Amino acid sequence: MEQVLVNTLSSSPLLGNGDYVAGQISDLAEKIEQAENQLAHSRFGSLIGGPLRKKEEESQLTKITRDSAKITVEQVHGLMSQVIKDILFNSVRQSNGSRSNSSGPEPMVEA
Repeated sequence: MEQVLVNTLSSSPLLGNGDYVAGQISDLAEKIEQAENQLAHSRFGSLIGGPLRKKEEESQLTKITRDSAKITVEQVHGLMSQVIKDILFNSVRQSNGSRSNSSGPEPMVEA
């Protein structure tokens, strides 16, 4: 049980999910490019499409915005988690190590 707790506390979602996040950002970039192309084409034919086409464009941009906000929130949560762990565990190590000659806290990184 102790090893599970140590593994959980020492893990980093920022480091462990790099491929997943890169894939999400790649998908988002593709969606943005598609929306940009559709907007460029719709400007040319804006008199033909009317309000229905504008609503579709807004819906697509709304979805892209929501997806990018989700990615951002996940990354901020991962970063906050790392900062909290660093403060909790490295400040304890530093206060214990201050009695001995220590060069400062070691950063929490996954090996």
